[in-house]
Amino acid sequence: MEDTIFYKRLDAYRFMAVLFVMVSHWLNFLKPYVNIGEFGVVLFFVLSGFLITNSLLAALKKQSDRRTIFFTFYVRRFLRIFPLYYLVIAIFYIVFKDAVLKKDIWYYLLYGVNFLVLKLQQWPNHFSHFWSLSVEEQFYVCWPIIIIPFFTVRNTLIKLMITAALLSFYLLLTFKKHNSEFFLMNSFYSSLSIVAGALLSWGWNFRKGWLLKLRLVTISPLLLGLLCILFFFRHSLYFYPFFLLISIGIALLLILYLVRNENGEGLFEWFWTNKWVSYLGKISYGIYVYHNFMYHIFALAGFDRNVLTDWSFKGYLVFFIVYPFFYFLVTILISILSWELFERPINNLKKYFPYH
Repeated sequence: MEDTIFYKRLDAYRFMAVLFVMVSHWLNFLKPYVNIGEFGVVLFFVLSGFLITNSLLAALKKQSDRRTIFFTFYVRRFLRIFPLYYLVIAIFYIVFKDAVLKKDIWYYLLYGVNFLVLKLQQWPNHFSHFWSLSVEEQFYVCWPIIIIPFFTVRNTLIKLMITAALLSFYLLLTFKKHNSEFFLMNSFYSSLSIVAGALLSWGWNFRKGWLLKLRLVTISPLLLGLLCILFFFRHSLYFYPFFLLISIGIALLLILYLVRNENGEGLFEWFWTNKWVSYLGKISYGIYVYHNFMYHIFALAGFDRNVLTDWSFKGYLVFFIVYPFFYFLVTILISILSWELFERPINNLKKYFPYH
């Protein structure tokens, strides 16, 4: 079994994914033409499934006591995810007395924002991006309970394929009843991307020879071509299963390419190994959490771009270039401070909870 659970090139992958999401939120006029925000979310989900499963499989090799693996996994996830999430909720609830948050506080406290969106059939303003954090946390809670028994018995892949087929059938039936963008809030539908990443991790650990023989150069252009067609064919694509499958396929190939070339040379090496890009990828969780609050925070400070911007040519430049630039700058600065002063000290506590 592969021992490596950290791949430095994947930090740049993280930053690329969060950059896609930021551009989609701040330059939303692009959304009808290029769906990079939805694609960024798929990239995140697939990577989460790959890394989480990789760490669990490595733990199974080093530690035979399943109770210890469960305990260690949940403690490490708690230290990485919970502190920042609940810090932000506390700030908006206590300091800003945010009406959007107070109205449905329990959904936020229990990582159920995706269920809130399904219930309301609308986005909860500046907290809308928390839906994906909720889906991931729900997955993290359930996945070890599923994966540890599955990956310690025979015919694992067959069982997973049967399970995936049944879930897909269920989802397709459900999709006909809830054919809107909010169908994405269905935890099963969104988790398909995460499960795909988990299957890649299984392959990388148990069928690495097959994956090393796979000719990515032959497959990648086809998937990229399909994705380009889909990006420009409809106004909204993420909520169509075909688009989701193509996006998952590209995410899987990109992750596979990066882990296969972890110690070698490859395309766009200047990007994947750049220390600043890697650092931004390392703090990408904070960037993702903070970025969607920028418009709201700037408006509270008296810089509401809808109010202050006229619709002249200069006004368009201010609206679509100047404001997003400062949103990005402030987001990065806050995320750096958050990582260095708050997140990293807590994250370092994981050294007291190793998997072996």
